[in-house]
Amino acid sequence: MKNKKKLLIAISIICGLLIASGATALVILIPLNTTVKTDQNSTNDTNSSIPANETNSSPAFIKYLKANKELYVWSHSLQAQIDGKPAWARLVTNYNSAFDNLLEFALYHGFKQLYLFAGSVEWDWEYSFSVHRLPEHDLFVEQLKKLYANNIEVNLVVYLNDDVNNLANWERIKDVAETIKAVNEVVPVKTLHLDQEPSQPQQYEALINMLSMANDIYPTSSTVKPLWTRQKMEDVAPFFSEAFNKTISAHNAESETKFEYFVDMVIDATDSSEMMAYSNEYAKIRSLSQFYVERTKVFGKPGTNIVETGFINQLPEAETLHYQFQKNPDEFFEFVSNMSETYGTVVVHDYMQYYFTLYCNSPQNWVGLGPPKTCK
Repeated sequence: MKNKKKLLIAISIICGLLIASGATALVILIPLNTTVKTDQNSTNDTNSSIPANETNSSPAFIKYLKANKELYVWSHSLQAQIDGKPAWARLVTNYNSAFDNLLEFALYHGFKQLYLFAGSVEWDWEYSFSVHRLPEHDLFVEQLKKLYANNIEVNLVVYLNDDVNNLANWERIKDVAETIKAVNEVVPVKTLHLDQEPSQPQQYEALINMLSMANDIYPTSSTVKPLWTRQKMEDVAPFFSEAFNKTISAHNAESETKFEYFVDMVIDATDSSEMMAYSNEYAKIRSLSQFYVERTKVFGKPGTNIVETGFINQLPEAETLHYQFQKNPDEFFEFVSNMSETYGTVVVHDYMQYYFTLYCNSPQNWVGLGPPKTCK
């Protein structure tokens, strides 16, 4: 995902400003319709609900709650670390009930599927993936079982290197795929989702090789960069090796599905894919989404669109719906519902920033659930 490394690094000054300004985030809570099946060793008692009348919610919000949708999850905190460990690792080990809160959020908001960060090759291969274990393996698997018990599918998200244009050691993805395959024997994992989005055509050949290697071992999905939908094959072919171009030519000569855009190769190499349809304009998101989905249909592969709700790390306003949401939450809810109806589902990126957009605080400072709050 764009700026993935920055997304996992705290902007702790935000928290400080919130505290300094005396900001509060009291939310009227709505009780869950679904029983959350979790372990009973939680130490967080801030999760109690205050009964509220559903009729206080707008029709657009109620419709949105029922729409089929998915959630991207990097972390639950604005901080890079919590008590000496990466924040995302604290999430997947249910530290201070962080994962139980995520589960409750997913159930309340009707997210049927998660894209859950599970580490990177750069930082987690040596001690985890190389021995076919997840980071924080045992506790991580216990959280995955909670998702399964509550009928929520999971895609485990891994990226190769912090630098999106660094495809060094891409062959190590074999160990990652073998790890996910082993985890699936204990608890179901829908796909290994690879989130490495190079913008330099010199790296595209390695990207396709990596995706193909992973998909040969375990069903693999990939994030799709909008740039790839605009790049014609004849424009990127000069950056490929002679052998790779021969493979492409052979495919186009023998197959009814021709590689016309670079995105076609990503779609073909994976079990499914998800495109970052990032914009602050609803019409532009629909346009991006439609072209991409049409390309996935050519290859007979599932394709899903991702919408951005973030606001940190100097994310350009033109790439996120965060500010549109602040102006008109119901318009956002209607849009998500319509995207779900049109394409079967839609992915919201990402948990921490979306929760903040809804409730004016990060999930680490859990303030409950309910209709959205007006943030100052």
